[in-house]
Amino acid sequence: MAYHIGLEIHKVLKKNGMTVSEFARRINTSRENAYSIFKRKSIDTELLQTISAVLGHDFFGKIQETARRSVKISAEPEHPYTKPQHELQLLREDLLLLRKEVQELRERISRCELHKKK
Repeated sequence: MAYHIGLEIHKVLKKNGMTVSEFARRINTSRENAYSIFKRKSIDTELLQTISAVLGHDFFGKIQETARRSVKISAEPEHPYTKPQHELQLLREDLLLLRKEVQELRERISRCELHKKK
């Protein structure tokens, strides 16, 4: 089953006990647009970063996990250690992506702090 990001956002919103109005205010949009987000199967990454921060939830990790499950490996590994090594490589790649994302978030926070000081 494909991952429906809008439904997942709505589920996390309800789990957190946040109203749609409060959610909309925090992501700087209208209540109507917030409801349209819940209907989306895909979403802009910058908006998803904002939503992730507002809801305190890692939507990117779930998307990545779903995508990884949907990828089919064409052949079984020839050696019993090939599969764990492949998984290790995927984890290393994930780590690099996460490090980049953390750096981008730090830069965004830094820009926000500089903006607040002005």
